[in-house]
Amino acid sequence: MEFIQDRLDAAKTVEPSRCGWGMMLSLAALGPIYSVVYTEVAIHQGGFLDKVTAPDPDIPSGVAEATWYETPGIWWDVVERLSWTMLGKQTSFGCQFRPVANND
Repeated sequence: MEFIQDRLDAAKTVEPSRCGWGMMLSLAALGPIYSVVYTEVAIHQGGFLDKVTAPDPDIPSGVAEATWYETPGIWWDVVERLSWTMLGKQTSFGCQFRPVANND
């Protein structure tokens, strides 16, 4: 939760400010879809979605054929990865959020 609050604060400082909120809205709109697809791809390797989905480092590895009760944890891991990719990492393109605050 602290990560999301930090990213909300970071979005307020990006110029133009709409750029930061655009990234938040993208995560809110696309995050649920990507997290379900990426979880499915990771668990059912070789399946239809795996064949039509581009490789992405946010797709977990080593979870093929996971049991049903392991799926929520895998899904949450994907949500965290996507959040970090979209809102936390510094890139040379798009919005330039400040680095993530370190609360240590």
